[in-house]
Amino acid sequence: MAIQFAVYTIQFAVYTIQFAVYMIQFAVYTIQFADDTKHDTVCSLHNTVCRLHDTRKMVLTLYGLEGSPPVRAVLMVIEKLNIPDVEFIQVDLLKQEHKSESFLKMNPHHTIPTLKDDDFVIWDSHAITAYLVSKYGKDKSLYPTEPKQRAIIDQRLHFDSGTLFPVLLETIKPIFYNERTSFNPETLVKISNVYELTEKILNSTWLAGDNLTLADICCYATISTLNIALPINSEVSPKLSAWTKRCSQLDFVKKANLPGLTMLDELVKSKLA
Repeated sequence: MAIQFAVYTIQFAVYTIQFAVYMIQFAVYTIQFADDTKHDTVCSLHNTVCRLHDTRKMVLTLYGLEGSPPVRAVLMVIEKLNIPDVEFIQVDLLKQEHKSESFLKMNPHHTIPTLKDDDFVIWDSHAITAYLVSKYGKDKSLYPTEPKQRAIIDQRLHFDSGTLFPVLLETIKPIFYNERTSFNPETLVKISNVYELTEKILNSTWLAGDNLTLADICCYATISTLNIALPINSEVSPKLSAWTKRCSQLDFVKKANLPGLTMLDELVKSKLA
């Protein structure tokens, strides 16, 4: 009996040890499962955040007035580059909306166009169009990086801001702000002079060479508006006339420039005697 009891005791001890081993193994498996679950949950959360980040739309906001030539230049580039989800906010200059506290906080120069890209704000049509091509253009043909090509384009853009646009302001501004009912003859002479200058630099299909660039878009926005006051004479300026016709036939120009140009043309005519 004593021997049999001893055998039972030993067997019980063995079973106890085996049970303890099973419990230890179960505890290990539980810990591993918890770690794996935690890891999978973290990865899943990380992937979800990444997907949300990747799919979040960055909406561009453009502040301007459709009749404004510089604004139309930006609209044409947006159309040409096929940039989606651009919010356009009208800024009425005649109502001094560009001098409101909120606008001045965004753009102390109180000019249009002004572009807001997330938390980045920039104004001046030439700076904006170059930025759009650099960030959103699938190719850089509108504003190539080759130094000589870019230098010519930059020169034409400065020609627009330093020569063409000041004449345009001198032509249009008195009609809206000084209640003139006719164009100043001296200003019309200045328009004729800038037409002549443009004719001289048109030595190829486009303003800066054989390819369409920002130079064409920005200068055309201004020249197509000058044409309201003084129509281009094809006999006096045949290259300029042909160039404006080429520009006007481009699809993105028809969509993004023509509506605002037509609006401005009608408004000017309504104020002339």
